[in-house]
Amino acid sequence: MSRTTNSIKNAATGILGQCLVILFQFITRTVFIDALGEKYLGISGLFTNIISMLSLAELGIGTAIMYKLYKPIEQQDEHQIYLIMKFYKTVYRIIGLIMFLAGLALMPFIKHIIKDDVSFINVYLIFLLYLIQSVSSYMFFAYKSALIHAHQKEYVTTLVSYIFLILSNGAQIALLIFFKSFELFVVVSILNTIFMNIAISIICDRMYPYIKKKSNDKLSKAEQKNIFKDCYALFIYKINGVVLSATDNIIISSFIGLVTVGLYSNYSLIYSAINTMLTKLYNAINASLGNLHAQDNREHEYKVFKQVNFVSFVIFTVAAIGIAFSANALIKVWLGDRFIINDGVVWLLGYKMFLEGQKKVLSTYRNTMGLFQQAKYRPLAGAIINLVLSLILVKWIGLVGVILGTVLADLLTYMWYDPKIIYKASFDANVLEYYIKRLCNTIVLFVCGGVVYFLTNAITVGGITGLAINIGICAFVPVIIICIIFCRTDEFKSTFGLIKRILNKRK
Repeated sequence: MSRTTNSIKNAATGILGQCLVILFQFITRTVFIDALGEKYLGISGLFTNIISMLSLAELGIGTAIMYKLYKPIEQQDEHQIYLIMKFYKTVYRIIGLIMFLAGLALMPFIKHIIKDDVSFINVYLIFLLYLIQSVSSYMFFAYKSALIHAHQKEYVTTLVSYIFLILSNGAQIALLIFFKSFELFVVVSILNTIFMNIAISIICDRMYPYIKKKSNDKLSKAEQKNIFKDCYALFIYKINGVVLSATDNIIISSFIGLVTVGLYSNYSLIYSAINTMLTKLYNAINASLGNLHAQDNREHEYKVFKQVNFVSFVIFTVAAIGIAFSANALIKVWLGDRFIINDGVVWLLGYKMFLEGQKKVLSTYRNTMGLFQQAKYRPLAGAIINLVLSLILVKWIGLVGVILGTVLADLLTYMWYDPKIIYKASFDANVLEYYIKRLCNTIVLFVCGGVVYFLTNAITVGGITGLAINIGICAFVPVIIICIIFCRTDEFKSTFGLIKRILNKRK
C-alpha cells in the first residue's frame, strides 16, 4: 500500500479506537472516584508519574531502533531486520531489569514525597504493583510492535491494544463496584499489559516469520555503537520529556497536597485523552515520513513538512481552544462544582496543548530524519529550566506556577532550537520563515480564543445542552477564522488539494 493509504488507515484506526478508549476511561474514572475517593486518585496520578520517570532507563532505544529499521525495510533486507530485532530484544530485557531494581531502590523514600497522611493504604505494595506493571511491558515481547510500526502498519497494534484496554477497563469497573479494591484495580493493568504484548507478539510472528529464525549472527560492533550513540542523545531528550510531564504531580503532591493532585488529574485525563488521540495522527504518518526521507527528495519532503505543520496548527488550535473554554464545563457536568479548578490553570493547559502540536511535528521529523545528535543538550537545558521555574513558581502562585514553568521551558528551548537543526540538516530554506509563521499562528490562536471567550460567556444554558453548545463553538469558530485568514496561502491550497484527491480516490 502507498504511504498515504497506510497513514490514513493508521490514523482512522487510532482515532476511532481512541474515542472508545476515552469513553471507557471517563466511565472508569467516575467509578474510581465514587468507590475510592480523591486521595486514591491522587496516589494513582503520583505513582504513574514516578514510574514514568523510571522509564528513563529505556534510553530512547525504541526510537533509535525504529530509525534503523526504515532502510532495511525499504531494501527488503530480512536478515538485517532480524539482527536489529534480536539486538532490540536483548536490550529491552536488560532495561526491564534495570527499571525493576531502580524502583526497588526508590521504594523506601516513597512516603517522603507525599505531603498527606497515607496510613489508609499500603503505599509500598501499591507502588510495587505499579512498578511490576511498567516492567512487564519490557519483559513480555513489547519490542516486536516496533517492527509492525516500521512497516507502516500501526493500525494492527492499535486495534489489539484498544481491544485489551477496553476489556481491562470493564474488569476494573466491575472490581471497583463490587470490591472497592485499589490493589485489584492495578493488578488488572498488569495482566492487561502482559496479555496484550503476547497477542501482538503472536501477530508479529505471523506477519514476519523470518524474525523467529535462530541464528548466532549479531549486529556488528560498529552498528551497536551507532545505536547506543543515538540512544545517548535520545536519553537526554527523554530526560526533558519526563521532567516536563512527570514531575508536575510530584511537585504538586510535595508542596500542595494529594487532593490537588486528584483534582488536577481529572484535567490531566482530559488533556491526555485529547493529546493521545492526536498523537495517533503523528504515529500514523511516522513510518511513512521515514520512508519518504529514505528516498532523499528534499524539495518534496519540505512541501510535505509545510503541509503537516499547517494541518497540525489547525487541529491543535481547535484542541487548545476546546481545553481552555470547555474543560471546566465538562468537569462541572461530569463530576460537579467542587472538582473545578481556576480558569488560569485551564487556559495555560490550553496553550500548552497548542505548543504540543508544534512539538509533535518537530519531534516526528527529527526522529524520522535521524537527527539525534544535533540537539542532544537542548533537552537537558529545558529540563533544568522547567524544574527550577516550577519549584520557584509553585511557592508564589501554586498550581498555575507548576504549569507555567513547563510552558516557559518549552518556549525558551524547544520551540526555537529544534526547527533550526531540522532546517539546517534537511531543507534548503531559511528557518526564519518557520519562526514568522509560528508567530502568526500564535496571534491567530489568541484571536480565536478572544472570539470563543466572548461567545461562550454569552451562553446562559447549563447542563449537557450548554456543554454541547460550548464544545460546538470551540470546534467550529476557530476553523472558520483560520479558513478566512489562510485561504489564500500555499499551505492551505496544497492541503485542501491533497484532502480533495484522497476523498476522490476513496470514492
